[in-house]
Amino acid sequence: MLASPSVPLARPVAAPRSIASLTFRYATRAYVVAIAAQVLFAGVYVFAGPQLLFVHTTFAHVFIALSTVVFLAAFAGRLPAPARRDALVTSGLLLVQGLLVHALVISPFIAAFHPVNALLMFWWAIGTAKRAS
Repeated sequence: MLASPSVPLARPVAAPRSIASLTFRYATRAYVVAIAAQVLFAGVYVFAGPQLLFVHTTFAHVFIALSTVVFLAAFAGRLPAPARRDALVTSGLLLVQGLLVHALVISPFIAAFHPVNALLMFWWAIGTAKRAS
């Protein structure tokens, strides 16, 4: 017996994979926006004075949260391999970013790669967000 057009069918509940996919998509977009905001905060520090460095350093914690969301969505949600790779690279670049800040005690020339890595993070985040769409 076929379903009658006048009888509505039940709407399926969203599968966990689609929830993970949506979470991944929006978290990667938020990551791009967060990097742009972080660059703005670095500019505030440079142009408004060192007393505002805390805004830049405090906002860095947002990246830990977003990277965790991206990573969990990709792996716990069992997204395809490219999404898992993107999550790993995103987390790896964030780790390098933190290490470069602390490399100042070793050499200011090593620590100077901090903004260069930020550019790489921004480029990678844009690509990841595009692939997540």
